[in-house]
Amino acid sequence: RGKAPGGGGKRGGGGAGGPIISTITDDAGGFVFKDLAPGRYSVTAQHKKYSGPFINSPDPSAGVNVANGQTAEALITMTPTSVIRGRIRDASGQFASNVQVEALVISYTNGLPFLMTAMAKESDDRGEYRLYGIPPGDYYIGATPRPPSAIAALAGGDRSVKTFFPNEFDISRATKITIHGGDEIQNIDIAIQTPQTFKISGTVSTAVPVAAPPSTAQGAFAVIQQNQNATIQLVLNSRDLTRPEGGNSGGTSVSVTAASAGPFEIANVLPGSYDLIAVFNGNSATPAIARTVVDVRNQDVGGLVMTIRAGLQTRGSITVDGGTPTPGSVRMALVPADALRRLGAAQPADIAADGSFNIQGCPDGHFRVAVAPLGGDLYVEDMRQGGSSIYDTGFEIRGRNPDPIQVIIKSGASTLDGTVQDASGKPVIGGT
Repeated sequence: RGKAPGGGGKRGGGGAGGPIISTITDDAGGFVFKDLAPGRYSVTAQHKKYSGPFINSPDPSAGVNVANGQTAEALITMTPTSVIRGRIRDASGQFASNVQVEALVISYTNGLPFLMTAMAKESDDRGEYRLYGIPPGDYYIGATPRPPSAIAALAGGDRSVKTFFPNEFDISRATKITIHGGDEIQNIDIAIQTPQTFKISGTVSTAVPVAAPPSTAQGAFAVIQQNQNATIQLVLNSRDLTRPEGGNSGGTSVSVTAASAGPFEIANVLPGSYDLIAVFNGNSATPAIARTVVDVRNQDVGGLVMTIRAGLQTRGSITVDGGTPTPGSVRMALVPADALRRLGAAQPADIAADGSFNIQGCPDGHFRVAVAPLGGDLYVEDMRQGGSSIYDTGFEIRGRNPDPIQVIIKSGASTLDGTVQDASGKPVIGGT
């Protein structure tokens, strides 16, 4: 038996592997589960107007031990959720219906921030929206305009972009809304913005051979396979790694067939500094990459020429306490330390029995070596290249194979744990 302060819940959990038993709390939040077998139980509370204490936190719960002939007490604390409401206007100032409105939080992948949707609703016929059931936390409210009609798109007349409260297309200038629990926040109105945008254009080709379709592919299937093998993907990303993805800061991509030098065009680009990355798989395990910096100021950027070439090789050796590592005791990969990180492109190393390693297909850029000693008490003491430590700084690949890297692993590691908080003392979820 127990109590769920703050509104109660439903659903209790049985012992390990047992059935799930549920009940409904009374007016005071009390609940009882009768005739339970002795054992360890988890009791979880759920209510549409209450949640755990933080964004993405699980339903609040309590673990209890039930002894034979005794009654165990469980106390579960629930946090009231909140409501955010407002109205959306389009670029002409009219109230806009069927516009998706999102409550967004900043999360992290590969240590890089991106805007994650915590909740989304569409505005109604009066332009009104209501986001309810929002747990405590910090949110940005964004409105994504409906795609223009085919005629409007051809005419180039609609330049509406995703807009954040209060009326900002740049997420760095948006206002963050803090919810404490049980709030009803009104008048979070957004007017869709139409900033001046530009286009980027040029040609892209590859010097890497295109793989032939497999012998099992015949006729039209062989043509489809050949086209897939010859596809180049171009991705435009902001060079500012502190700007979260999903906030009008790049992430646009287009595809080009690589049978010959193909033209490309990326439209509706906001001013900023970008990495334009061309990725060619060619049906290979290691993609080939070319990239160039594009600065968009107050005009279109054209005449870009990109040629994808085969990647380079990173070689080196691994020692464990001065000797050869046991087979399978170390995993290792090359990880981008610049804007290429947004692609999540980690290239694994082939490690030989003598501890030497080779990483193929490396593009130009700034990189770090990610090393994971497996088992025991192993740790990475240092990584060195040309007599200097690159453990913290990483290293550069610029047009030639980099100098060999020495990875020094030793035994005798300890563990370290703790919590991460932001400046206001709130837990940081998903940070690296």
